[in-house]
Order: sequence, then C-alpha cells, then structure tokens
Amino acid sequence: MASPLSTLVGQAIDLVVPVAEDGAPWMTPWRDSRAGRELAAEEARHPEPEPGSWPWLLAPLVARCALLVGVEEAKVLRLALDADATSYGADVLCRSLLESLSLMWWLLDPDVDAPGRRARGMLYKWRTAVQTQNAVQHVGVQPDGDPAEYGELPEQVERDAASFGLNLKGTPRDTCNGEGWPSYTERVAKLVSNIWPQPKLPYAVLSAVAHGELLGLTRNVGSKPEGAASLRPVQDASGTWLWYDAYLASGALLFSAERAADFLGLEEQMRTVQVGRAGIQESLKALRPTPP
Repeated sequence: MASPLSTLVGQAIDLVVPVAEDGAPWMTPWRDSRAGRELAAEEARHPEPEPGSWPWLLAPLVARCALLVGVEEAKVLRLALDADATSYGADVLCRSLLESLSLMWWLLDPDVDAPGRRARGMLYKWRTAVQTQNAVQHVGVQPDGDPAEYGELPEQVERDAASFGLNLKGTPRDTCNGEGWPSYTERVAKLVSNIWPQPKLPYAVLSAVAHGELLGLTRNVGSKPEGAASLRPVQDASGTWLWYDAYLASGALLFSAERAADFLGLEEQMRTVQVGRAGIQESLKALRPTPP
C-alpha cells in the first residue's frame, strides 16, 4: 500500500507547488484580491515616510515560507511511506508538516482583517525572538559578547511594535492588539478540523511518537501470540498509521494551498487544487485499511 500512498502525496505536492513557489503574487498581490485590498489599505494608513505596508507584509511572507517548508517536509515524508517499515519516521515528519502548515493557516485566516494580520505577524516575530533569546542563554554568551549577533531579540521586537503603534504584551499572555498566540495543539487543530472529526487527536498522538512517550512508542508494536512478554512490529498496524500520515499530510497541504490561493486571488489555481483534492481524498478513502 505504501507505493500508492506515496504517489498520492506526490500528487498533492504537485498541486501545492505552483501556489507556493511563485513569489510574485505574494510580494505584489493582485489589486482585487484579499491580499491586494489589505495591502492598499495598509499603504493608505501608513504613507511614506511611515513604514507603509511592511508590518502587514510580514504575515504573508512568513506564511509563504511556512507553506514552502511544508512542501519540503512532504517530499521527505513520501520516502518514509515504506511498507517494510514502521510508521515512526512518517509520524514525526507528519507532525512537523502540520506545525509548519498550521502557521500559514493561522497567518492567512480569512476571518482576520488587515490590522489583525499585522498584529499576528508581529506576534510571530516576538515568539521567534523569545526562542532565539532562550537559545542564546543556553549557548552561554560571554559578558562582552553581543547576543543580538545570533538573531533578533525580544527587546528589538518590542521597540518595533511600539514604533508601529502596536500594543505588544509578552509572556505569560503573548498578545498583540488583542491577537493571542495559540499553542501548537490549538493551531494544528484549526487546520486538522477540515479533515479529521477529533481535530486535537492526531497531533497529540504524533507528538507522543516524537517525544518518546509510551503511547507513541507502542504505536507500531503489539504483544506476541500466546501471551509472550516481548513485543514485535505489527505490520497491519504500520499500514494503518502510514495511511493516517498520508491522509493528514495530503489534506493539510491541499487545504493550506487552497487558503493561500484564495487569499492571493489565484482563482484558477484554487479551482485546480479543489478538484485535485477531491480526487486524492477519494483515492485515499479507497486505500484505507481496516484498523488493527
């Protein structure tokens, strides 16, 4: 079954690439698209010599990067859909893909207006700066060293936010102009809700694999017959989990590409993705194995 699953994930990648890799509509969106209307509003709100559209533009540029990363993770995931292996490798890759794509999903939320998108972009900068600061602290920079050489730090983001008139509040609440920073579980669940009836469940199980928790470690193993204490790989279980990973990954890719195309006003690409998604989902449903 792994070969058909790999083929279907590859088809999903092929549908997403035209949306992700063409940088022109991301940098200079069409005037009548959602992105174009928001960009024009930001330029009018902050004309030169003010920062113009830069604070707002951060969100779609990061969203595009996240979509591109998701595509690359999916390419590697295809190699892990191996019928002779357990699903552990694919599980970890699928989890990472969901994290990347859910960032794009959150940043391009159609229910958020231009000021809200600007705030979310700045909040992302803040969280990234906090992670950089934590990493620098672990490195143990000498007193005469400059931690900023390792990347942007929270203090700089706070100054930028203030200069743009944004009300950024750091830990423990992490909010910017009323927009809050979601947990990974919350963020992924918003995306997965389009393809799974229990939206928080897949990420929790995949995280258990990545974190070495018992729930994850026993995902592909079972007791030997006649009550033996040792464990063995269960290939039918592996097939089930590989199918889950392929289903989650392809669905997340295609729904993300559809949201991006809608935001950018790429109507032809959006229709192509929608038609392709319907066919891929039907093919995956036909391949779904009986749960062990």
